[in-house]
Amino acid sequence: MKARRSVEPGLLTITQAADSLGMSEKTLRVYMRRGEVKHIAFGHGLQRQRRMFHPDDLAAFVDRQRRSTPCQSIDQGTPRQESSRPRSTTMTSNTEVIGFTARRNAALNGMPKKSSSGRGSRPGNM
Repeated sequence: MKARRSVEPGLLTITQAADSLGMSEKTLRVYMRRGEVKHIAFGHGLQRQRRMFHPDDLAAFVDRQRRSTPCQSIDQGTPRQESSRPRSTTMTSNTEVIGFTARRNAALNGMPKKSSSGRGSRPGNM
C-alpha cells in the first residue's frame, strides 16, 4: 500500500484538524456541512474527495466561535439582584402523593369478590 503524499505542506487532514480543534471528526464534518469551517477539497469524485484544512482557516473558525458575552447560566461572581416583580413560573400540578401499596389496596377493595363455590367444575360438565 502506498503512503499518501501531502498535497501541500502545512495542510491538515480531517483527523489532524479535529485533534487541533479538540473535537471529534464527526463534529468537524457537521461544521463543514454547515459551511462554518472552510476546507480544501482534492480529488475528482464526490465520494472519495480528500478534504484538507489550512491552519489559518481553522484559526478563523476558532475566532468566530469566541463569545464576548458571559454565559447566563454560570454565576459570574456578581451578586444576584432580586427583581421586584414575582416569578414568571407557576405551579400547574395539584397532586397528592400516596404510597404505592395504598393505591393497590384501594384498587383491590373496589374489585368484586370471587366466589369460592363451584371450584373445579365448569358449567355444562356434570
